[in-house]
Amino acid sequence: MERKKEYQFKKKVAVFDIDGTIFRSSLLIEFNKALQRAGVIGAADAMALLKPYYAWVERRGSYDDYIKKVVDVHVKAIKGKEQRYVLAAADIAFLNHRDRVYRYTRDLIKKLKRSHLLLAVSGSPIEIVEPFGKYFGFDHVWGSIFEVNRRGRYTGRVLDRRSVDQKREILEAFIQENNLTLKGSWGVGDTETDISFLAIVDHPVVFNPTQKLYNIARRRHWSMVVERKNVIYRIQT
Repeated sequence: MERKKEYQFKKKVAVFDIDGTIFRSSLLIEFNKALQRAGVIGAADAMALLKPYYAWVERRGSYDDYIKKVVDVHVKAIKGKEQRYVLAAADIAFLNHRDRVYRYTRDLIKKLKRSHLLLAVSGSPIEIVEPFGKYFGFDHVWGSIFEVNRRGRYTGRVLDRRSVDQKREILEAFIQENNLTLKGSWGVGDTETDISFLAIVDHPVVFNPTQKLYNIARRRHWSMVVERKNVIYRIQT
């Protein structure tokens, strides 16, 4: 979804995480629910998610443990499946949930679109990240990529998940490749996986942060925003 003709006019960048930053849930979780309704994810695998889910909801376990299980179920479920059916489920999940977003980041995207290249880096699968990014006018997106063979079926092999824990490296490579600049750049994220790119932009914003990100933002005096219900709070750091 690159629009290289715009790169010569817009040199500044704004990079966003998606899950929990723009989208009010996880694109992967909603994608898996659509796969379950389509019969791609079976009842046994769906049941296996309940224990880590309730452990997280009841604060007995971590979100990271839960989402790792969600990823495992996703990779297992799509192995051997035709890509067209998986893409159809991604489209359904996207259409059902595309406007389930936070007001603060939605409005910031609209504002920055006039002057910045919009980039999104997400650990969710590219099959749903790409239409979501296109809908909100992003110039380039990164998501997890899973191998598809010549017969159009998923092999179960993960090709690229750098968008989970190498966000800074992705951003720096893209900027260098396209002769862009970090001067005047923005970054918005909600968890510690976003720290790497928040640390190199001119205007880092932590949004509804985890405790670890909150602590780091306080020490580094990054902008902090919390949105609850229909109220947006800007926290002094």
